Amino acid sequence: MKKLYRPLMVMLVVTLVVVLAIGTFVTRSTRSKVTSLRQEIKQEGDPLYLVDFRVDPIENDSNCYFHLMNAKEDILAFDEFLLKSFNGAAGADFRYPKKLVKSDVDTLVKGIEDHRELFDQIERMADCKQYQADLDFEKGYAILLHHIELCRSVTSALKAMIISDVSQQRGDEAIRNCIQGLRISRLLMDEPILISFLYALQMERTMLDGAFYVISNTPTTAEARADLRRAIAGSNRKNGLLLALKGERSCGIQTFRDLREGNDNALGGMRVSNHILGFAFEQAYLNDDESQYITVMNNAIENADKSHPERVRLSEEIIKKLEGSALRFSVTKLILPATLATTEAVDFNTAKARSLQVILRLQAEGQVTLSDLPQDPFSRKPLITKQKDQAWTVYSVGKNQKDDHGDFGTPKQHARQAPDVGYGPIHVVPSGGNAN
Repeated sequence: MKKLYRPLMVMLVVTLVVVLAIGTFVTRSTRSKVTSLRQEIKQEGDPLYLVDFRVDPIENDSNCYFHLMNAKEDILAFDEFLLKSFNGAAGADFRYPKKLVKSDVDTLVKGIEDHRELFDQIERMADCKQYQADLDFEKGYAILLHHIELCRSVTSALKAMIISDVSQQRGDEAIRNCIQGLRISRLLMDEPILISFLYALQMERTMLDGAFYVISNTPTTAEARADLRRAIAGSNRKNGLLLALKGERSCGIQTFRDLREGNDNALGGMRVSNHILGFAFEQAYLNDDESQYITVMNNAIENADKSHPERVRLSEEIIKKLEGSALRFSVTKLILPATLATTEAVDFNTAKARSLQVILRLQAEGQVTLSDLPQDPFSRKPLITKQKDQAWTVYSVGKNQKDDHGDFGTPKQHARQAPDVGYGPIHVVPSGGNAN
């Protein structure tokens, strides 16, 4: 037994040395790649960590967030009114109705009058120049976005006001409320947080739908429609997308840092093992995941301007690579679906905005030529226009890349699942007249 003891100890020591050597080599190798990728981000002049996005506070009066938080109690009170008065419908469930029931109109008009201060505060929000939320960037993925639900409620409040104005045939006032929502959504796109950007897109989409609802159901002046065209053209979707993707990249890098340090901000306070063997391999695992994460986010940023089919193809290649390993790239796998959904949502809003712009141009000029049509963000071809019985429909082929003849789905279907994306049919009366 003693004769076997020494060889076994030697083998154990040799094995331990080899394992440590491998662990050290892998850790250094993966760390070198991460360091290189981080350095490239710095050379581009972009923030490395989410905390690097912090800027000096702005004046309260010019900060949309300040007025949003001041209106919190009024926002919640109006939300409660909608929930009680319209069978639990509030937020995204409070829809533009095809038909207006007089009793509902009376209830809505009175409710708005009872909450008039809220709409004065929303107007102040829309008049602001910036949106700077009071966020704790140190939290990373655990950051509290308490203001987002309030923005969602502001969207439903504006929607209610638009419906009320249409019911009273106050088209220009309704257009003005749509413009206020578009301005607030544009300000919200200045936050380097992906979820904030998605909510901003939702608000923008609701206001675009509201604008079409207005011009389809009530008289509007040429001046009001011209103001609407300018507001739609003022969107900063592209810059907002890049900012959100860069913010998400920084948030991920910060999370990997916190995981290594055992910081409580990191995914529930997970800690890397203090055991010498566990430490080496867990560090290597995190380095491997982080390098892949940065690569995926860099690709998303670089591909933001590519066509929808091209982005889908490139994304499928990345997904295939990630799915090839059940254990590696766990954090990267969590974020990839969100980046894909965000870029698709941008295409969706762009298609809607451009379709509505064409309809507004038809109202102003009476006709458009093929060369004048804006590009379909999904196909990179001109948007499709159809005219039947003096009614126009303008649309994009949507993500299925197929002309479904202006099929915008059903009311119960999620908007982004509809075959085509756009607006119509609508009768167009040019030169300052009314479309109905």
